[in-house]
Parts: sequence; structure tokens; C-alpha cells
Amino acid sequence: MKRYFFLLLLAVAFLISSTSATIETLGYFKQNSDVSLIQTCSSCSFNNISSILYPNTTAIFSNIAMTKVGVTYSYVLNGNYTSNFGRYIVCGFGDPSGVNTTWCYDFFINATGRPEPSGAVLTFFIVSFLVILLFLIYLFIYSLGHAVKKDFDMVDLGFCLGIYFALIGLWMVQSQYIGNPLMESILITLVYIGGFTHVFAPMLFFVISMFRASWEKSQSDMSGGMR
Repeated sequence: MKRYFFLLLLAVAFLISSTSATIETLGYFKQNSDVSLIQTCSSCSFNNISSILYPNTTAIFSNIAMTKVGVTYSYVLNGNYTSNFGRYIVCGFGDPSGVNTTWCYDFFINATGRPEPSGAVLTFFIVSFLVILLFLIYLFIYSLGHAVKKDFDMVDLGFCLGIYFALIGLWMVQSQYIGNPLMESILITLVYIGGFTHVFAPMLFFVISMFRASWEKSQSDMSGGMR
């Protein structure tokens, strides 16, 4: 019984290897990148793409002959056709063992070329963004207050630079893993503004405060000497 079961498994494996392999999805690719569309078949004499559909189901191409290398058939979709975000559908047909057979699979285009982040990751990102935004506002107001008093010290400067680098880190996470165009635009704007409000201005406040402290000390020393 075990022998017959083993032979049955071998037969199934042989049939699978001799027919066209169905690829359910090619995965994720970055916007405007070339996408290599593939299909494998050990007993085909051809494989053609019958249609490539945009996410809105508009056809890009139809009836394209794929290039054969060994048992792999391929066609490179130019990056000019992958500017739209979303799911693209590729369908075609081949002749495994002389029998015309159709196949379809999809791929996804986004800003990062990586799978979409989970809900937990998005929640953590949004919470981090709100916390950093609140600290950016608070530290800007805090810095202005100490600038007026002219007692802006090294610790204050460190806080401002620290929150700014945290903002840059959040922007890098967004660019590499989140890939949301609106959030990208917001963070880029904050990075540019923060370069002035949390880097240049705090450094200026610090220099002015140090200069004032040095001048007051020199005046105090002069007053002491005159006595």
C-alpha cells in the first residue's frame, strides 16, 4: 500500500513538472520600475501574454510573444507603464504538452516596492508622527521663550536637534516602508521647516545666549576689578 502511495506521489510530481506553472502573484514593485513578467513550462513550445491590465482594468498591451530562455518565458514591462499604484493583472496562454492552456497572475505597484505594512505598523507610525509633531511645536515655543530670556543653553539645543533627527528618522521610515504620497509630502515639508525652526534658529539662540553670558561675565569682572 505504501509503495502504491509513493508511486502516486511521483506521478503527481511528474505531471506538475511537465505542465505550465501557475504563478498567483509576482509580488510588489516600486513605482516606475521595470517588471519582468515570467512564466515557466518545461513542455511548452510558446507562451504569449494575451493582456496586461492597469489597476483600473484598462488594457496596456495584448497579444505579446514572450522570450524563451530554457524553460522560462519572460517579457519586461517598461517602467513607463508602472506609474499607477495598485494591482496589475497579467493573463496569457501556452501549450504544455501540446495543449493550449491559459494562465493569469497579478503584481502590485507602490512607492516602496515592498508589501503594504500591517495595521499595527501603521498605527505605531501614526502615533509616532503625532508625538513628534507635538514635541516639534512645544520645543519651538519653548525655544522662543528662552531666546527672549537669552538663556538658551546646550541642553535646550540638544532637545531641538534630537527631535529634528527623530523627524528625519520618521521620514526615512515613511519613504522605505510606508510609501504614502500624502504623508511623504507632509514630512518633507516638516523637514524643510524644521531645518530652520529646530536647527538654524536654536543654534543662533545658543550663540546669542553664550555671547550674552560671556559679555555679562566680563562686565561683572570689570566691576569687581574697579572696586
